[in-house]
Amino acid sequence: MRYNRSQKNASLLLEKSSLLTTSPSPSSSSSSPIFFYLPSTAPYGPFSQCYTSPLQLPNPNPNPNPNPNPDPKLPTPPSSLSFPSVEHAYHHAKAIHFSSPAPIQAAIRHAPTPMTAKRLALIQIPTFNEKEWAKVRYEVV
Repeated sequence: MRYNRSQKNASLLLEKSSLLTTSPSPSSSSSSPIFFYLPSTAPYGPFSQCYTSPLQLPNPNPNPNPNPNPDPKLPTPPSSLSFPSVEHAYHHAKAIHFSSPAPIQAAIRHAPTPMTAKRLALIQIPTFNEKEWAKVRYEVV
């Protein structure tokens, strides 16, 4: 199996730190690292967050303006939201966590590709703080 340079470096680093976990290769009985962060890489690509596979998650904010007397003319927020990939959902959660406006959240959710969703999150979330996100991001994934 051939690896690109970053995969080789990651593999060497993990081997040196004794953190390498391996799984049997589907084509052999030997163990080797599994790199499945590229959605097009067989056979593990479908495990990538960027793999396009629609999903629905509960709307974390189904009623952004609670009002005991809601206006019947206003649309009812959906109880769930659709995402083209897990990557879209991840960056959408980031936008919600940092209180980004609804148009930014929608742009991330409807981005044409997972990488576009990621770029939008990097550019459009002005209050993003890496240290704060590091405390909560594993709850999202």
